[in-house]
Amino acid sequence: MIANYISEDNRFQELDEVFGQENILVTGLSPSAKATIIAEKYLKDHKQMLLVTNNLYQADKIETDILQYVALIMRQNFHTS
Repeated sequence: MIANYISEDNRFQELDEVFGQENILVTGLSPSAKATIIAEKYLKDHKQMLLVTNNLYQADKIETDILQYVALIMRQNFHTS
């Protein structure tokens, strides 16, 4: 449900087109929005990604957010199957 809404959003589609073409910098998003976009891209493409953060705290935070989002999607897929 959440994944469908995000993948149909024009803003996500624009970012999805740019991802993987070259190094990109995305600014102005909340940490949870960044994690959502990263998780959606990974779930769609199943390709490795390199994420660079300013410090270990930010790395830990984005990892936690991504893992929570992926767990939510997996639970939703399990319940709808």
